[in-house]
Amino acid sequence: MPYIFIKLIRITQNSFNFLIPSKTCDGFTKNFMVATLATGILGLCLKSFAESFGRQSNVIGFNLIVFGILLYLADKWGLSKDKVMEDARSWKKSLIIGLLQVIAIFPGVSRSGITMTGGRTLGLSKEESSSFSFLLSLPLIVAGAILKFKDLSDSGESFNYTLCLIGIAVSFVTGYATIHFFLKLLKKIEFSYFMIYRIILGVIVIIWA
Repeated sequence: MPYIFIKLIRITQNSFNFLIPSKTCDGFTKNFMVATLATGILGLCLKSFAESFGRQSNVIGFNLIVFGILLYLADKWGLSKDKVMEDARSWKKSLIIGLLQVIAIFPGVSRSGITMTGGRTLGLSKEESSSFSFLLSLPLIVAGAILKFKDLSDSGESFNYTLCLIGIAVSFVTGYATIHFFLKLLKKIEFSYFMIYRIILGVIVIIWA
């Protein structure tokens, strides 16, 4: 069974225990929930600001270049420890990663890129920072789907709930397959390729601005 799927099952089983003080929750789920809550709370606070700031092409290009370089440097110089997120005492690190994820609400900042940059800087191995980053995307996907349902419902427009649910299910399956593919890909290639890609794209965006 794929590693990422095992983690997903584990989080699902233990997430409710995190909210109940009398229940025992494993370290990984605690860290996942801390990061997720940090992203959600700060993200809601900055949502209005982010919608009106940083939409200029030159800012987007700048973000593409700078955060691509930061990812490469974090991977090159970052220390690597095994199973950092399994330790409940790592909650401060997961909090920082969760807060960093909020930066991705600004155009040109990659959500997975910024969280992996934070993970590698804080000592997570390349594999663990990648898997933790991709797992953190799942609550955002679910929240986005819920908000979309709410917007459609509030608009008064008629839509087919069955088709929407099928669409969500298909998106989840394809999203999971994509995550599984990229995790395997990241084991074989260096982050320098992503840096080069982001620099080239950033330069193109700035030139076309």
